[in-house]
Amino acid sequence: MREIKFRAWDTKTKRMLSWKMLLAFCDLEFVFSPLNELILQQYIGLKDKKGKEIYEGDILKWQVPSSLIKNRPNRPNPMVYYCIWSDRECLFYFKSQHAYPYNENHFIYYVKCDLEVIGNIYENPELLEDKQIRDDENR
Repeated sequence: MREIKFRAWDTKTKRMLSWKMLLAFCDLEFVFSPLNELILQQYIGLKDKKGKEIYEGDILKWQVPSSLIKNRPNRPNPMVYYCIWSDRECLFYFKSQHAYPYNENHFIYYVKCDLEVIGNIYENPELLEDKQIRDDENR
Protein backbone atom coordinates (compact mmCIF):
# COMPACT_ATOMS: atom_id res chain seq x y z
CA MET A 1 0.00 0.00 0.00
CA ARG A 2 1.38 3.41 -0.90
CA GLU A 3 1.76 6.17 1.63
CA ILE A 4 -0.79 9.01 1.38
CA LYS A 5 0.78 12.39 2.02
CA PHE A 6 0.84 15.89 0.63
CA ARG A 7 2.91 19.00 0.39
CA ALA A 8 1.53 22.49 -0.18
CA TRP A 9 2.52 25.61 -2.08
CA ASP A 10 1.75 28.70 -0.01
CA THR A 11 0.65 31.33 -2.54
CA LYS A 12 1.05 34.11 0.02
CA THR A 13 4.61 33.42 1.19
CA LYS A 14 5.70 31.73 -2.08
CA ARG A 15 7.22 28.72 -0.38
CA MET A 16 6.70 24.98 -0.35
CA LEU A 17 5.49 23.35 2.84
CA SER A 18 6.51 19.75 3.45
CA TRP A 19 4.28 17.00 4.80
CA LYS A 20 6.00 17.27 8.19
CA MET A 21 5.33 21.00 8.30
CA LEU A 22 1.67 20.48 7.36
CA LEU A 23 1.24 17.86 10.10
CA ALA A 24 2.93 20.11 12.65
CA PHE A 25 0.60 23.00 11.83
CA CYS A 26 -2.44 20.74 12.08
CA ASP A 27 -1.60 20.25 15.75
CA LEU A 28 -1.61 23.98 16.42
CA GLU A 29 -4.72 25.89 17.41
CA PHE A 30 -4.16 28.34 14.57
CA VAL A 31 -3.24 28.04 10.94
CA PHE A 32 -0.72 30.52 9.59
CA SER A 33 -2.22 30.47 6.07
CA PRO A 34 -5.90 30.17 5.23
CA LEU A 35 -6.59 27.03 3.18
CA ASN A 36 -7.48 29.10 0.14
CA GLU A 37 -3.85 30.29 0.07
CA LEU A 38 -2.48 26.73 -0.03
CA ILE A 39 -2.27 24.57 -3.15
CA LEU A 40 -2.13 20.95 -2.03
CA GLN A 41 -0.06 18.49 -4.07
CA GLN A 42 -0.32 14.76 -3.49
CA TYR A 43 2.58 12.32 -3.35
CA ILE A 44 1.99 9.91 -6.25
CA GLY A 45 3.59 6.90 -4.59
CA LEU A 46 6.70 6.81 -6.82
CA LYS A 47 10.28 7.98 -6.42
CA ASP A 48 12.66 9.23 -9.07
CA LYS A 49 15.94 7.55 -9.99
CA LYS A 50 17.67 9.26 -7.03
CA GLY A 51 15.01 8.21 -4.53
CA LYS A 52 13.24 11.59 -4.32
CA GLU A 53 9.47 11.41 -3.87
CA ILE A 54 7.42 12.56 -6.87
CA TYR A 55 4.51 14.91 -6.18
CA GLU A 56 1.79 16.38 -8.34
CA GLY A 57 3.30 19.50 -9.94
CA ASP A 58 6.87 18.19 -10.04
CA ILE A 59 8.93 18.78 -13.16
CA LEU A 60 10.88 15.74 -14.32
CA LYS A 61 13.49 15.08 -16.96
CA TRP A 62 14.19 11.89 -18.86
CA GLN A 63 17.43 11.27 -20.69
CA VAL A 64 16.29 9.63 -23.92
CA PRO A 65 18.17 6.38 -24.66
CA SER A 66 20.25 6.43 -27.85
CA SER A 67 18.17 3.57 -29.27
CA LEU A 68 15.11 5.86 -29.31
CA ILE A 69 16.99 8.84 -30.70
CA LYS A 70 17.93 6.84 -33.80
CA ASN A 71 14.23 6.55 -34.70
CA ARG A 72 13.55 10.28 -34.16
CA PRO A 73 16.80 12.25 -34.51
CA ASN A 74 15.16 15.64 -33.79
CA ARG A 75 13.70 14.46 -30.47
CA PRO A 76 14.55 16.83 -27.60
CA ASN A 77 17.00 15.27 -25.19
CA PRO A 78 16.43 15.29 -22.30
CA MET A 79 12.63 15.23 -22.45
CA VAL A 80 10.87 17.34 -19.79
CA TYR A 81 7.54 16.43 -18.21
CA TYR A 82 5.46 17.59 -15.29
CA CYS A 83 3.23 15.49 -13.09
CA ILE A 84 -0.48 16.26 -13.25
CA TRP A 85 -3.74 14.70 -12.04
CA SER A 86 -6.39 13.82 -14.62
CA ASP A 87 -9.96 14.02 -13.34
CA ARG A 88 -11.15 12.37 -16.54
CA GLU A 89 -8.86 9.34 -16.25
CA CYS A 90 -8.71 9.39 -12.41
CA LEU A 91 -4.92 9.05 -12.32
CA PHE A 92 -1.64 10.93 -12.31
CA TYR A 93 0.32 11.20 -15.53
CA PHE A 94 3.43 12.90 -16.87
CA LYS A 95 2.55 15.68 -19.31
CA SER A 96 5.13 16.63 -21.91
CA GLN A 97 6.05 20.28 -22.29
CA HIS A 98 7.44 19.75 -25.81
CA ALA A 99 5.77 20.75 -29.06
CA TYR A 100 4.25 18.24 -31.48
CA PRO A 101 5.35 15.59 -32.46
CA TYR A 102 7.29 15.25 -29.19
CA ASN A 103 4.39 16.11 -26.91
CA GLU A 104 3.90 12.57 -25.67
CA ASN A 105 2.10 12.21 -22.36
CA HIS A 106 2.75 9.12 -20.29
CA PHE A 107 0.47 7.48 -17.80
CA ILE A 108 2.44 6.51 -14.75
CA TYR A 109 1.89 2.78 -15.11
CA TYR A 110 3.62 2.91 -18.53
CA VAL A 111 6.72 4.69 -17.24
CA LYS A 112 9.64 2.36 -16.59
CA CYS A 113 12.51 4.72 -17.22
CA ASP A 114 14.91 6.83 -15.25
CA LEU A 115 13.04 10.02 -14.44
CA GLU A 116 14.63 12.72 -12.29
CA VAL A 117 12.79 15.44 -10.36
CA ILE A 118 14.38 18.77 -11.34
CA GLY A 119 11.90 21.18 -9.76
CA ASN A 120 8.22 21.99 -9.58
CA ILE A 121 5.80 24.25 -11.42
CA TYR A 122 5.60 26.80 -8.60
CA GLU A 123 9.24 27.28 -7.58
CA ASN A 124 10.80 26.62 -11.01
CA PRO A 125 8.35 27.68 -13.75
CA GLU A 126 11.28 28.61 -16.00
CA LEU A 127 11.96 24.88 -16.46
CA LEU A 128 8.79 24.71 -18.54
CA GLU A 129 9.71 26.51 -21.73
CA ASP A 130 6.16 26.55 -23.10
CA LYS A 131 4.33 29.57 -21.65
CA GLN A 132 0.94 28.03 -22.51
CA ILE A 133 1.51 25.18 -20.07
CA ARG A 134 2.35 27.57 -17.22
CA ASP A 135 -0.76 29.63 -18.00
CA ASP A 136 -2.95 26.49 -17.95
CA GLU A 137 -1.56 25.47 -14.53
CA ASN A 138 -2.29 28.89 -13.02
CA ARG A 139 -6.02 28.71 -13.86
